[in-house]
Amino acid sequence: MQRKPIKRQTRISVIIVTRNRHRQLIDCLQTLHSSTSKYFDLIVIDQSDKTEETEDLQSQLAQFPSAVYVKSGQRGKSKGLNIAIQSSRAPILAFTDDDCLVDKHWLSSLSEVFYEHPDVVGVFGRTLPFKPAFHMGRVCPAFFDKSGSHNIVDPQKDLGYIGYGNNMAFRKSVFKSLGAFRWWLGPGSIGSNGEDVELAIRCLIHNQALRYESRALVYHNRWITPLEYRIQDLSYVCGEAACYGYYALLGYEFAKYLYIYTFRLEIKHIILLVRHLRVRVLREVASLFFWFCVKLFARLRGTLVAIYGVTVDTKNTFFVEA
Repeated sequence: MQRKPIKRQTRISVIIVTRNRHRQLIDCLQTLHSSTSKYFDLIVIDQSDKTEETEDLQSQLAQFPSAVYVKSGQRGKSKGLNIAIQSSRAPILAFTDDDCLVDKHWLSSLSEVFYEHPDVVGVFGRTLPFKPAFHMGRVCPAFFDKSGSHNIVDPQKDLGYIGYGNNMAFRKSVFKSLGAFRWWLGPGSIGSNGEDVELAIRCLIHNQALRYESRALVYHNRWITPLEYRIQDLSYVCGEAACYGYYALLGYEFAKYLYIYTFRLEIKHIILLVRHLRVRVLREVASLFFWFCVKLFARLRGTLVAIYGVTVDTKNTFFVEA
């Protein structure tokens, strides 16, 4: 399949789905406005049920002449992303989150990667915590810190280079040929997470090459307590089980391996923790066992979501309305 050549500075549609985080979104838009590349348009899908800061947001959006703002009654990040994809006109679609701050060279770096690697259909970038020294005692979730670059061609061997949905870009042609985001995955859905890795795996099993590039840099500006992170981790476990379980049920051996492997890791982790407790305090053991059981429940939920996923038609899911 021949693709149209991408210019070194081709136009990009930047897509952000937001819900009740207008203040964080405004900070994100300010970093986008400082981008060294001006060859982009902006699409914001707003699923908020609060309206306190809408005026400030509209003022910020006015800095982007080609900005598309859609107020959506839908819930779920994937549904919002699919609405945005339908509205996009650029050949490259870049995705970040409302609580992220993009590096000024982020867009130009993405353009260069697609220009240098015409066979690549998707790029994941490096996501770092924003000013960690100012957030001692708190945790930044969803950061991805690997240096250098790496070709992603195998969903099992190269899984460690598939980053997060807060810093990725794909050719729009991917969604035309392979379908949109699975609406039952991602934040706000029954699957809670995993829409990003599922899209990556879908590309790979259809022999579409991906790439990791650390020069495409984004900062994640979300800081939560260790307890909140444990709760957040449950959504990752659920999404992971839903994604791997979905492809395992479709008969893919790598997915069966990943589904079982991640489960074994959790069991080994709990065993090691118990063994290395210097003082086997009953409360600590009980706490570890409690969170292990909660994770098992999250994994079970993800498995049920996977079963549901294989029963619904998810091919070319451009069906959502704003």
